[in-house]
This record gives sequence, C-alpha cells and structure tokens, in this order.
Amino acid sequence: MKGVFESCRPKPKYDKIWDVSVVLKHLSSLYPNEKLYLKDLMHKLLMLILLVSSQQEQSIRYLDLQHLTMEEDNSFFDVAEHIKTSTPRSPYMRIDIAAYGPDRSICSLTCLKHTSTRPRTCIITKQNCLLVMLDPISLYLGTQFQCGLRKL
Repeated sequence: MKGVFESCRPKPKYDKIWDVSVVLKHLSSLYPNEKLYLKDLMHKLLMLILLVSSQQEQSIRYLDLQHLTMEEDNSFFDVAEHIKTSTPRSPYMRIDIAAYGPDRSICSLTCLKHTSTRPRTCIITKQNCLLVMLDPISLYLGTQFQCGLRKL
C-alpha cells in the first residue's frame, strides 16, 4: 500500500503562473486618468478590480452603480444578483475596493472615482451596470450592448 501514492503523484491545480508586475507596469503607464479615453479607463479599472478582489467573471459582471457605496479610502459593491456562490444565509456578496496608498497610478479606487466623475452622457449604462460600454458600430446601428469584460 505504500507504493500506491507514489505511482501517480499529485499535480497542482495551476501549473503556470503569470507575472503580475508586467500588467501593473503597463497599468501604471496609463496614469493621468483625466487624459485617458473612457474605454481605456474602464479597461484599467476592470483589470485592477479583478486583481484586487480575486472575483470570478460572473460576480464582476453584476457590479451595479446603484449598489455602490463610496467612502474616502474605501468603496463597497453589494452584488444583489444570485450567483453561483450565493447561499441562503448570504444572499448577496460584498466586494471591497480599498485605496492603494504607495502608488496612485495603480489605485483601483482612484480609477473608480475618475470613472464616476465622467459626464453621464459618456458612460452608457444598461441597468446601471458599471462595466457596460457601447461598441461604436452598434452606436451607429443602435442595437447591441457589449460588456467591457468580454472585450479583454
């Protein structure tokens, strides 16, 4: 019985690791948030939220501006939709986004504040979803919304 466990060695779930510093270096190069296009700012915000919160795509898709609580050094999103990890005891989950003090160029809270201060005519929302952006072709046709998360 001793040799059974040595014949098929356990493998880790993830065998490849990507370097986050490459992504953070690129995101820090996109710093003057006021000068970024809305699309670039939303992609930067999306990547920073994904890195900070470690959430799945499903919970990030349901981020809603109506359930956003902004504070000076923290913000909270309450995900009110039913997702795969919802239980009867906790029907919704909270995603916390804290300020990152050492480098404001890669602070997700700073990006979120700059996104919310943009004119509302630029941020096209469908059910107040945070990450919904309209494709220029569909703006011409007026038919289709695309989520910024699927663009990446």
